[in-house]
Amino acid sequence: MATTPKATEEVTEITPSTELEVSNYSSDPHTEIQSFTSGNTGIMSTFTGDDFFQTAKAQLGATSGSLPISDHLKETILLDNWVLTPIEIADENGELHKSVRVTLVDSTNGKSYHGTGMPLVNALKGIVSALGGRLPAEWPEPLPIKVIEGKSRKGFKFFDVQVVL
Repeated sequence: MATTPKATEEVTEITPSTELEVSNYSSDPHTEIQSFTSGNTGIMSTFTGDDFFQTAKAQLGATSGSLPISDHLKETILLDNWVLTPIEIADENGELHKSVRVTLVDSTNGKSYHGTGMPLVNALKGIVSALGGRLPAEWPEPLPIKVIEGKSRKGFKFFDVQVVL
């Protein structure tokens, strides 16, 4: 009987290139098609496991059935996986800007939560750094976190992560 996968590919350190390579994300159809053959689709996932189909099922279930983080601010999430996906978001003028969709996974309750923005990516990098570079597969148990909404000096809202101790 296969077990549900826990977490991540082996990464020795988080570097700017591990940030999903958002700068390499392109809306050019030829570039997007070539990303499949090069193996660089720009998506980063911490799901791992010996059973390919169980891992794929868990990852796809997490990203397709996720809930908006904004509806679950300050709730405790037992973080044990995440998926980072490059996206483009239109601003009020209809101009597209590159960003990241972050899906936080809590396998203990079977729920996942999505939000966008580099502050969420940076919060995850901070957690990994504080834990000695260890990704979720190496954690002895899920990490309790809360997502909060912050505000920049210029008044822009963003999501941040607090570890619940």
